[in-house]
Amino acid sequence: MKTDVLVIGAGPAGSTAALGLAKDHEVVLVEEHPRPGSPIQCAGLVTPRGVPSFAADSVLNKIKKINAR
Repeated sequence: MKTDVLVIGAGPAGSTAALGLAKDHEVVLVEEHPRPGSPIQCAGLVTPRGVPSFAADSVLNKIKKINAR
């Protein structure tokens, strides 16, 4: 198999990277689980821009305020 970019992991970062790169490159996205997004393992804060449109329904909570220290 030939490809320009190989993205490992279909979490928020990998999916967003693959989506953006696919506009100009041949991209293969590799995920270890049978269904991307399951089990839910997002480990951080993700801005709305960082959530691909196909994953928008998997957002569990929206952050309204962050107290900076």
